Amino acid sequence: INQDSVGDLVPSGRGGFIPSIDTTELNTQVLVGNGETVVLGGVFKTEKLETINKVPFFGDIPYIGAFFRSESTSNTKTETLIFITPRILADTLLD
Repeated sequence: INQDSVGDLVPSGRGGFIPSIDTTELNTQVLVGNGETVVLGGVFKTEKLETINKVPFFGDIPYIGAFFRSESTSNTKTETLIFITPRILADTLLD
């Protein structure tokens, strides 16, 4: 199972930037009976977002610019859980 997400910006050959793709992969083997549910987990992701809001021009002035801007940080943690319930189909349904 693969989970793709947008990664950091990397320089492109034309002077711009393009986002990279981060891939998280989960490989496992389980033995499950017909109709039983298995839970696959352990794919954790933590994101830290830093935001700066400021008044144009005034927020860039040294020393007093701090009165015209605010900074905030937020942390987000997520876990991906995958529930799988296999069912065996009769041979007559496959024809």
